[in-house]
Amino acid sequence: MRPVRRPEHYRLWSSDECISSSFDPDECLFLSIRIGAEYRVQRYASEYLQRECDKLGEIEGDRLKARLATILIDRLNLGESRPLVDTKMVLRLCSNSRRLTVSQRTNRLLRYLANFDTVINGPICLFVEASLHENALGWSESIRERELKKLLDYLIDAGLVIEETDRFGYSVTLQGYEKIENDSVAQESSEVFVALWFNETVTDVRNAIECAIGDAGYRPIVIDDQAFDGLIDDEIAARIRSAKFVVADLTHGKKGTRGSVYYEAGFARGLEKTVILTVREDHLHDGNDYNVAFDLDHYPIITWSKRDLDKFASNLQIRIEALFGKGPSSEVAAA
Repeated sequence: MRPVRRPEHYRLWSSDECISSSFDPDECLFLSIRIGAEYRVQRYASEYLQRECDKLGEIEGDRLKARLATILIDRLNLGESRPLVDTKMVLRLCSNSRRLTVSQRTNRLLRYLANFDTVINGPICLFVEASLHENALGWSESIRERELKKLLDYLIDAGLVIEETDRFGYSVTLQGYEKIENDSVAQESSEVFVALWFNETVTDVRNAIECAIGDAGYRPIVIDDQAFDGLIDDEIAARIRSAKFVVADLTHGKKGTRGSVYYEAGFARGLEKTVILTVREDHLHDGNDYNVAFDLDHYPIITWSKRDLDKFASNLQIRIEALFGKGPSSEVAAA
């Protein structure tokens, strides 16, 4: 007979605290120090993940869970509350678990450290306070303390962080804050880059996306509307770099996914920009010719249908304002 598993057995990390399992018989709610928030997990998803980790062995299994922590933290940063770890997410994760580069990991760790006001509160004691240590592991996709220390060494050598040995902590330097600001120089921009399939079948949703962005107070940039000199690829890269964030619609025809849209979304994410994903609702149904590619389908996606584009535009506007607030254009209009 198969042993009965209690709700706490479905936690993803040993330090997770089970909050509730009564609201849904197939889900458990946990508070995770690793991701710094609550998450939901389907019991079958947890069981499958644990089996895959057992097959991979301790180290590679921990790396798989570290990748999952990155996904959950990113979803939280996109404004999602209590992200759900379901079976589909775990299957995709196990089939293609692409790790962050060292550069991406150090940048994330720098941003994590900068989340604390070190000037006022003093150095961050990552190796003294257990909760900070584990949360830093999650943000930097690390599985061991020595990895975290190595990433910190990179930041120290680059002059972005200093170690205050007498106080057992780390502080972001002025140069570190300048790097964060330079990396986020487009945050003051009112432009939003829109990546989508240029086809008459998506004309209506394109208009809805542009309206939602405009109503939120920002200016949509669709590359075929712009006059420019030089290669279109150069213009796309420049526009994405200067945009505040990106909206990427993953809708495609029967010939397959739009590689350019995925490239533009990936390029933006590589620049640490927020990418809001949208897609026609049938692309998220299993067993058809339109499924979203596996490397993005575990991120939150706003769906649309031609019969209710007003609702879609409203949902997109709400997501934009939740993440970035009202844009400068709305302030001008109000004045």
